[in-house]
Amino acid sequence: MAEKFALAAGQETHRCFRLYLTVFRVSGIPLLFNKVPKLFNLYSTVAGLCFCVTFVSMVADIFMKTEGIERTMETVRTAFPMALALSVHIFLRFRCEEVGRVISFTESFTWEELPTKDPETGSLTMAGWIPRVQWFGKTFMQFAMILHCIITAIRIAVLDNRPLSYNAWYPFDTAVSPTYELVNLTQLFTALICDICVFGFNTFYAMLSCIACSQLEKLRANLLDIRQEFGTPAQDSGAETDTEEGRQVQTSQQVFCRMQEQLNDCVRHHQDILRYVRILEDTLNPIMAVIFFLTLCCLCFCAFSVITSSGNFLQMTQGVLLYFGILKDLAIYTFFANEVTNQAEKVRDGAWGCDWVGTPIAFQKCITTIISATNNEVTLTAGKFVPVRVRTMVNMVNQSVSFFMFLLEVNDKVERSEDN
Repeated sequence: MAEKFALAAGQETHRCFRLYLTVFRVSGIPLLFNKVPKLFNLYSTVAGLCFCVTFVSMVADIFMKTEGIERTMETVRTAFPMALALSVHIFLRFRCEEVGRVISFTESFTWEELPTKDPETGSLTMAGWIPRVQWFGKTFMQFAMILHCIITAIRIAVLDNRPLSYNAWYPFDTAVSPTYELVNLTQLFTALICDICVFGFNTFYAMLSCIACSQLEKLRANLLDIRQEFGTPAQDSGAETDTEEGRQVQTSQQVFCRMQEQLNDCVRHHQDILRYVRILEDTLNPIMAVIFFLTLCCLCFCAFSVITSSGNFLQMTQGVLLYFGILKDLAIYTFFANEVTNQAEKVRDGAWGCDWVGTPIAFQKCITTIISATNNEVTLTAGKFVPVRVRTMVNMVNQSVSFFMFLLEVNDKVERSEDN
């Protein structure tokens, strides 16, 4: 079966992205298949159907069951992350080929031979971040799934009337067997897909950004390694023979030819990196716009949830935890995307720092070309209009805090009017 449905990308790509290929396929996304098996198509359809039905039933619960504000808040707090995960799942399902093309493009890059720590500062390089990002993604997904199973077990053990994993409304009685078990099973499967789409895609985006950063670091190091190292030392004496002068000229020409070859390799490498970042940006910017919009809505809702749940410690704690959980995901997106821009700008310093003084005009023109290319800012965006940068995250946090302060002020005015 594995040989019949071989991967479209090379084995090296399969090895580097094994974690994400596995988890995305578990969620029903046929990533990097030459030919998708019919059985997998059936599985993918079932997975998508379970996800959509669970989400729709949660939204229906918000409007159909209005016993109290606490239940509604609890349901909405769960619906926001699930809406984000569903958006990612739908995007990956219908843009699977484009995402696979981004992964396949990384075959031309190598990063495992690069140092994992900066020799000057001792901090992690972007190549060193790649295995750690994968470890974080795996750990986050495992922790989220284990936590969900524990919470579900506690709900079933403590609450009466056979509660479901998620608050949801169905047009039939879910308390009778085997309907109760089947609904809980589909919700548990949905929770697995949700965790994969939130934490898996989060670190998948970070890894793709790290690969671009590692290549930019590698390019900068290669540019700084271009040096005028002569095999025959220059003669200080004015009484040089014609043979010595010819040998020195010949050696200089050899050095400049070697330097030009090194620089040509750097120029080609730079063009490949820019092409990869452009493909990455064109492919993922639509879903990043959706993620940023839903994230901002979720942050503002968390502020609203904390205000309306004033005095209820459990509800306020859930709102605060969701706020910082969403903020953590946003920080991962923006930090690594921000590094792409920073590392692209450092290439200019590497080009300027190479030993170009005294080189032929053609060599200096190539240096000028690299510097000119780096003057165009390399930025990953959300929807082509919002840069995925740390300052964007700060602005979103500021907006949510402003919204929180506004709600707090309104709540104080309402309480004073009731007292009067």
